[in-house]
Amino acid sequence: WHGAGWTFLIWGGLHGLGQIVERAWGKGREKLPKLLRWAATFAFVNAAWVFFRAPGVSQALALLRTAVTTDFRPPADWLMADVFAKEAKALGVVLPPLRGGGAPPPARGGGPPPRGGRGGAWCSPPSGPGRPRP
Repeated sequence: WHGAGWTFLIWGGLHGLGQIVERAWGKGREKLPKLLRWAATFAFVNAAWVFFRAPGVSQALALLRTAVTTDFRPPADWLMADVFAKEAKALGVVLPPLRGGGAPPPARGGGPPPRGGRGGAWCSPPSGPGRPRP
């Protein structure tokens, strides 16, 4: 999947470094506004994920450089490879049940979805007097 390349090692190292800095900073980080702390964490994690996704260090650095400059080139081919195929497959799983069509995904263990309960799109109506179970 990701292999043991340099990009994966850099990604893991950045996350470890982030945890070290966060713990070393201690309670002093509480002085910063919560929104600023959230935004800094979000930016750091997203920048680190570039290394996880990139096929090489030079491609990761090029993407980060493009992200922080006014270079509006189209995304690199490696970044867009199979992106829409994965999303289309995910939507194909989610949309049919939401529209009321298609079969629901299999329940855990590969058996049929549970019956009864509190209702829902894939549950049978509760049985009771005068209501035979389907």
